[in-house]
Amino acid sequence: MRFLHTGDLHIGKTVHEFSMLKDQSYILNQIAEIAKKERVDALLIAGDVYDRSVPPAEAVSVFDAFVEQIRNLGITIYVISGNHDSAERLSFASGLLKKQGLIIEGEADGKARQYRLSDETGEVCLYLLPYQKNTQLKEALEAVCVDENAVNILMAHAFAVAGSELPKLSDSEVLPQVGTVDAVDVSLFDKFDYTALGHLHGAQQIGTGAVYYAGSPLKYSFSECNQEKSVWLVETQGRNVSVKRWPLRPLHDMREIEGELSVLIREDIASLADREDYLSVTLTDREELLDAMGSLRTVYPNVMKLILKKNLAGEEMSWESAKQAREKSLPELFSEFYQAVRGEEPDEERLAVIREASEKAMEE
Repeated sequence: MRFLHTGDLHIGKTVHEFSMLKDQSYILNQIAEIAKKERVDALLIAGDVYDRSVPPAEAVSVFDAFVEQIRNLGITIYVISGNHDSAERLSFASGLLKKQGLIIEGEADGKARQYRLSDETGEVCLYLLPYQKNTQLKEALEAVCVDENAVNILMAHAFAVAGSELPKLSDSEVLPQVGTVDAVDVSLFDKFDYTALGHLHGAQQIGTGAVYYAGSPLKYSFSECNQEKSVWLVETQGRNVSVKRWPLRPLHDMREIEGELSVLIREDIASLADREDYLSVTLTDREELLDAMGSLRTVYPNVMKLILKKNLAGEEMSWESAKQAREKSLPELFSEFYQAVRGEEPDEERLAVIREASEKAMEE
């Protein structure tokens, strides 16, 4: 049997005030094409279907169109809820939808739901475990009695680690704890022949066993610029399991560029890559710039983020310099800030206003 593993769709997500719906619709169509080409039997969506617990109507429409596209191919869809989803809303009409080939396990009850599939190559036991607290997750996993005569596949939404080794993380993930406090160890999945995880946005294998994060199908932060987004194709033959990575190509890539404004907007520079990409631009100009964002967007329409490098000077402050800053007066701090931004000392009139404000604050 063939399964396509994806997750963390985050349909309806906005990145730096840019709606990603068009990009999401594009990439979902691409996933459907892969599913068709590989003639998969089932699509596994490992949670975080939507970006918010109450998704906008447009996001629901995008997912609805994707589900219809997949079902028209005769492919069964298995979905679990993630921490971004509303389990109750995602599970609406799940009993009726199950009869139509859309199986949704949204509400966590401390149990892993089992589905048995089979074809001429053998049997597969698929276990669905929606997002839930780690104590419930561990109890649910320990309660699973796998079938030794079948391939056992688990789909879960969790933060998994291999011992003290942390997985690759990105800025677009919202994890409730730092370190490994809210993590489960990969050894909990040893009884399964393949574990399809959702929650982390970088596609990766955890540990040395068959435990994989599909990652998000799109880049949702500039910390993911160097990631290659993909889906996993999982094939079973008897008791054997093979895993293949299928890369995804976005409608707009996400890149970081740096340089002087006059250089970056030159035609020969802009034409080196797709100017429609989502960009984080760091400008190295030392002088004041008038409407830098407007100038950039005449050449690169999808600039998401603008950084002025001259304003980053001293951003990483040592403890000693921080201590010195606390000991300075408000006028002194204002004078340093003004000089950093404007490149000159503030005039006496501005300093007088700051002194007056500082004295009033001290009196209060």
